[in-house]
Amino acid sequence: RMFGYPMTSVSFNVIEVISRPEYVHKRIGYLAAAQSFSPYTDVLLLTINQFKKDLTNGKLLDCSLALTALASFATKELGSECASDIATLLSSARPSIRKKSIVTCYKVTQVYPDSMQIFLPKLKERLLDSHPGVACAAVTVMCEFANSKPETLLSLAPILYELMNSESNNWMLIKVVKVMGKLVPLEPRLVKKLVDPMTRLLNSSRAKSLLYECCKIVVESMREYDAVVELAATKISEFTSDHDKNLKFLGLLLLNTLVQTHPEYGARHKSVILDCLDDRDNGIRVCALELSASFLTAENLREVSSTLLEKLFSINESSNTILSRNRGANGGQVAEDGAEDQSDQQQNKDSAQNRTENGISAQEYQPVATSKAEAVLFRDRYEFRDALVKQLLSAGQVVRENRSAYYPYLKSAADFEWYVSVVLE
Repeated sequence: RMFGYPMTSVSFNVIEVISRPEYVHKRIGYLAAAQSFSPYTDVLLLTINQFKKDLTNGKLLDCSLALTALASFATKELGSECASDIATLLSSARPSIRKKSIVTCYKVTQVYPDSMQIFLPKLKERLLDSHPGVACAAVTVMCEFANSKPETLLSLAPILYELMNSESNNWMLIKVVKVMGKLVPLEPRLVKKLVDPMTRLLNSSRAKSLLYECCKIVVESMREYDAVVELAATKISEFTSDHDKNLKFLGLLLLNTLVQTHPEYGARHKSVILDCLDDRDNGIRVCALELSASFLTAENLREVSSTLLEKLFSINESSNTILSRNRGANGGQVAEDGAEDQSDQQQNKDSAQNRTENGISAQEYQPVATSKAEAVLFRDRYEFRDALVKQLLSAGQVVRENRSAYYPYLKSAADFEWYVSVVLE
C-alpha cells in the first residue's frame, strides 16, 4: 500500500489477521485495515462481529485498536451495530478509551445520524469529566456537532454555561464560546444569560483568540446590550491597531459587522480605518475601504473623498513607475541580446517566426516569468483601485423611496459641481 499498489486482493487476509488473538498480529491487521479499507470495501461486513468482540472483551489494547480502525472507515452498517458498544465505552474507567470513544462517536454520527440519540447522554457527562483530556475531546466534538446540527445540543446549554463560568483553560473556553454562539440564534433567552460571562471574559482574558470569539458572539448576537457592545468595541479597536496582520484583518471584519447596527463605531474608528488604506495587505485595504462608507456623511464627503482620491492617485503613480522600470529592464535585456553572435540572432528570429505562426506577434510576446511577475504585482493593486473607484461613485448614487428620490450626500449645487469635477478627473 505504501508503494502505491492496491490491496483489494488481500482484504480477506487482512480480516484473518485482525481475528488473531495475539496482540502483535491483531495490531498489524488493524493497521493494514485502517490504511487500505474504505466504506466501499466489499468484505467490510465480515468485520462487524470482530469489532463487537474487541470492543466488549475488556482488553485495553484490543479495544483501542478497534476504536482507531472504526473511526477510519466507519459505515452505516458498522455504526448501527457498534453504536451501543461505543456508548458503553464512553463510561470506561480508562481515560484513553474514553477519549478515543468520543472521537469515534463523531465519525459514526457522520455516517449513521440516528446514533446521536444514543451518544448524546454519555457525551453530556463527559463534558464534566475529571480528566482534562477527555473533557477537551468532548468539547471539541460538541463544537463540530454545533457546526452541522446545533439544534441537537440545546439541552447542553446549562452545562456549557457552567463550563464558561468555571473553566480556566483558554482552549476549552474558545470551544465553549463557539458552541454557545451557534445556540444563541436558536434560543434567544440565552443572550441575557451570556452578558455577565462575556463581560467577565472580555475584562479578564488576555488570550487574543478567546477575545476574538467573545467579540464575535457579541457583535453577531448581543448588539442590544450597550455595555457589553462598548466593551467589545474597545477590544476590536485593539485588534485593528495591532501590528499582526491577521489580528488587524479580523478586527476590521468584526467592526464591519458591528457598524451594520451601530454606525457610530465606524465614525469613532475613522482615523484607524483610513490608516489601514495604506496597508500593504490587500485584504486589509479592501476591508477598510468597505468600512469607510459607515462614517460617510454629507458634511465629511469632501474630506473623505479627498483622502480616497489621494490613495487612487498614489496607486496609479506607483503602478506606472514599477511598469516603466520592468519595461526598461526588458529593454536592456533586448539590447544585450542584440550583441549576441549571428547564430543566436538567427535562432531568436526563428523563435519569433514560430510564435507569429502560432498567433502571437513578436511585439506582444513577453517572457513568461516577466508576465507572471507583473500579474502578481498588479492584481492586488487593480482590485483595490477598482473597489476604491466604485466607493467614490457610490457617493453620488440616488436613493429612491416610495415615489421620491434624493441624493443623501449631495445637498447643494456646489456639491454637485464638485462631485462631477471629481468624477471627470
